[in-house]
Amino acid sequence: MFFFVLTNFCPLYIILDFSSIHFFDFFFFGFFFDYYSFLYLFVLFMIVSSIHLFISIYMSQDSNLKRFFFFLNSFVLSMVVLIISPNLISLMLGWDGLGFSSFLLVAWFGCFSSRFASLKTFLVNRLGDGLFLISLFFFFFQGHFFLGSIDSIISVVVFFLIFAFFTKSAHFPFSSWLPDAMAAPTPVSALVHSSTLVTAGLYLFFRFSYLISWELNEFVQYLGLWTLFLGSLAACFDYNSKKIVAYSTVSQLGFISFVLSLGCYELGFYYMMVHALIKALLFISVGCFLVLKNHNQDIRHLNNCWNLNPMVIFNLFFSCFSLSGFPFFSGYFVKEIIIGGTVFFQLNFCLLVIFCLSLIFTIFYTFRLVYIMGLNFRFNYGMIVELFSMNNFVFYILYLGVFGLGIILYNHFFCWMNFGSALWVLVYSSLGLILSFYVLNFRILISLKNFIFYFLSMFFLNILTISLNKVYLIGGYLVHSLDNGFFLFYFINNLNSLISQKFSNIFSNSYFVNWLSLVGFSFFFIFLLTIF
Repeated sequence: MFFFVLTNFCPLYIILDFSSIHFFDFFFFGFFFDYYSFLYLFVLFMIVSSIHLFISIYMSQDSNLKRFFFFLNSFVLSMVVLIISPNLISLMLGWDGLGFSSFLLVAWFGCFSSRFASLKTFLVNRLGDGLFLISLFFFFFQGHFFLGSIDSIISVVVFFLIFAFFTKSAHFPFSSWLPDAMAAPTPVSALVHSSTLVTAGLYLFFRFSYLISWELNEFVQYLGLWTLFLGSLAACFDYNSKKIVAYSTVSQLGFISFVLSLGCYELGFYYMMVHALIKALLFISVGCFLVLKNHNQDIRHLNNCWNLNPMVIFNLFFSCFSLSGFPFFSGYFVKEIIIGGTVFFQLNFCLLVIFCLSLIFTIFYTFRLVYIMGLNFRFNYGMIVELFSMNNFVFYILYLGVFGLGIILYNHFFCWMNFGSALWVLVYSSLGLILSFYVLNFRILISLKNFIFYFLSMFFLNILTISLNKVYLIGGYLVHSLDNGFFLFYFINNLNSLISQKFSNIFSNSYFVNWLSLVGFSFFFIFLLTIF
């Protein structure tokens, strides 16, 4: 059955209904297309086509290229299923497919760091999957799983959904897995950070926005703003080129959730599309220089790249300038509207200071990346390599995010723009440039070397995430103690050894403390359920 509804912002609305099959009556499997899903699919396939072309350059020497393409295409297919799913069951298939395929792609190289990052990514996302399943259980009592007909539900379930979305989108306090996932090949990083894994949670937050109350929106506002600040601050101190872009993704994801929490859902969705194209262009530009520099990721060894490929340097400039909000790139038009919105919504002083500092830090780390990698104009025609001619079409597709979408946004949100917001964007850009010149010329970062580890760990989120791994080990111990035999028989006959050996190991490895905290949180959530 097809439904066509023409509106101003939703030109085509299609549902392919398979509910005539008796087995699917309750679950309502089908496909859902509207203006936003079509726009998301358009941007996604543009990025995927560019990345497929880039893979032919970046991984031309890989012996298992066909298997890599299979994993990558399954990753993209899972994202497509998540975008066009009209019900929570099929959406869960795409959600789990993203987690499993990302686990395979991050561990592609097979070294210890890749496998550790893959396992860390998988376990943190499993935490969000568990919260999503708990929410799915409460949706079961409504008698259907169709997204368009969900009634108002209790606030705790929406709270679980928000945390499930934010584990996938690497928000505080689940941000540390995203920089570690840079152990994956650069094409995978470009796809993950632009339009698939990390934006899946924000896309679902956009879809479920009608269920979120004002109080929860205020909580998301604080969480998104803190994520924006931590990501931009960590990017100012790192020297790994891929991790700088990863911290940039963390900060921009917080920026998008901050915009969505203000109630500007359509504006936040548009900026998510603009950021996807910009970040894909930035990752591919950095990946080209990694190929030319034998995959050395340290930006101190990636200097003098102008001689190697001036075309890629220009693309690096364009993506960084658009991300920073320089006139007249797409990022400038979006941030002008958002800054005008922050003035309109009258944020308190602390939030406004953190927001302004985050914008200045964003300009600082982008200019730092450009300054170290590209600002060396000793041009030599003899050093231009073959990558120049092979890579042009890869960049041309992504220019839409840097230039084209800004014009569309300008026409769509023209009533929001004013001279004051445009002036503030220029003020932030100028302050960021002045700070960059001052720090880079006088080497201020050297005097802050004692704080660099503190900033790079995003206030020790890495240690917090690693301690979560011990929680999962409790399940293995309980299976061994309870499920693999009769509990009473095991308890009576092995009471002394259980107390002397097992519990001593638990206390020494701090499993028991984690288990108690988990039980305490469980009782706390049950108490909240009884209240709300």
